[in-house]
Amino acid sequence: MDRDNTRVWQRHAAQWNAVGAPLKPSPEDLQILGQEIERAEAALGETPWCLLLGVTPELAQHQWPKASRLVAVDQSSEMIESVWAENPGIWSRPLRGRWEQLPLPSRKFAVIAGDGALNVLATVEQTRLVVGELARLLSPQGRLVLRCFVRPDAPESTAAVCAEAMDGRIKGFHAFKWRLAMSLIDPSHTTVVVEDIWKAFERHIPNREDLARRSAWDRCEIDTIDAYRGNHARYTFPTLTELHSTLNDVLHVESVRWGTYELAERCPTIALSRREP
Repeated sequence: MDRDNTRVWQRHAAQWNAVGAPLKPSPEDLQILGQEIERAEAALGETPWCLLLGVTPELAQHQWPKASRLVAVDQSSEMIESVWAENPGIWSRPLRGRWEQLPLPSRKFAVIAGDGALNVLATVEQTRLVVGELARLLSPQGRLVLRCFVRPDAPESTAAVCAEAMDGRIKGFHAFKWRLAMSLIDPSHTTVVVEDIWKAFERHIPNREDLARRSAWDRCEIDTIDAYRGNHARYTFPTLTELHSTLNDVLHVESVRWGTYELAERCPTIALSRREP
């Protein structure tokens, strides 16, 4: 992991409990995951091996089938040490590693799940490498279930998003933070430098106390934006069409579903299966 990404995940781990929806999966998202697990079980006729991309607690502590064996892979030792907790109902273990090249057997996993996993990949090329590796690991009748963050086809202006925040027209700070990040995407590419999100916030909203008063957001939530300061890693926010194009190379999209929470329309859960030759 490069130095910039290390700093990102050190700060992210330290403030995990202050992060809220839609950055974390909602009960609706977990329900969709549960339904896809049931589909994979029914197809295989056996209890599955499962793989998590990252150590997202809401996924790791999900009610997996009793005899499941769950492996969670994260390249950040800080996230593993600060966020990971074994699931009390099943065998579960973390593994430090890069998703582009995993020391795991092919066609082993009936369910592979991730929350925002593709959004932390810095380039389309890196995304294709990871998707190809996941296709290798997925069992023939298994399911890859990914909640992804996608930007809208019609871009928003940064000034307009910040004006809505100051007018109290955005319910949650973390929904605002994602809209702010997506507003910085140039149509010619799909990524944003993490520090640029912080810089845009500072430029358009210099008075945090005024923002807290007008939005009714907790100041501690607002201050989570400081985790982005000085970080030169990139987040990726494709449109749904762009994401489909990347995934369809080696996987088949089975379904795309959304919750009903704020900004859920930009947080689809996509279920995929292998494309067999």
